Amino acid sequence: MNFTSEQHDRLIAFTKQHFVDYYDVQQMIVKDLKVKIHEQIEADPELNFDEALQKAFKTYGVCGFSDDFEKYTKQINKQCWSYTWQTTKGILQESKLWLGVLLIFFCSVLFLSWNPFNSILAISVAGLAMVFALIMIIKRRKKIKHRQYNLYMEELLSNSVGFLPFTYLPWLVVSNLYNYAGDLWYINYIVAAIITLEAIALYILNFKLPEQKREILEKYLTKNDLDADLSSEESILNTQQS
Repeated sequence: MNFTSEQHDRLIAFTKQHFVDYYDVQQMIVKDLKVKIHEQIEADPELNFDEALQKAFKTYGVCGFSDDFEKYTKQINKQCWSYTWQTTKGILQESKLWLGVLLIFFCSVLFLSWNPFNSILAISVAGLAMVFALIMIIKRRKKIKHRQYNLYMEELLSNSVGFLPFTYLPWLVVSNLYNYAGDLWYINYIVAAIITLEAIALYILNFKLPEQKREILEKYLTKNDLDADLSSEESILNTQQS
């Protein structure tokens, strides 16, 4: 059965009415829904589109699209991890990044060694980094909410999947290190390494990954055959902001 653009839009609106808010997840569910509608019409050719739609929807059970929503969001989560890691590996191969890493590490060691309030300083730095990362995440999420189409993949990228623990774990680790092992001679080296690791994560998270977000979304849409679904609509990718 060939579906018209009006019928396709009707199905998108139908999924949204049943609490599927992300445009990419809507498209995935609609592809399955079209198959079920086609099966209903094949079984009873007298059915019109709306009747076949209602019969097809009943096959999803009392939970509606919730099971499919969970299935597809888990699938997108895995893809997001994969794309993010692939992009991060490329970033980590940049020589200038490692020059910055060494500079941050040695500066941190020197400053922590000379400063009599190194525990307070280190905890403050980790706490400020956490606040900065959370502010950046909130700003990116606000930009998404103002768009006509929300992609689940884009929200994952804006929520910094995979890097979020680096915004709060260093604060917890550093505070506990100084509380329980503050007298050890090598404690400043450990804290300097933690600060350096957090700096790398925040740099990738807030500067490098946003630069690559458009490319990641394009790969994602193409892989899932969603670029064609979006081509007749107002282009999402043309309005991407970091």
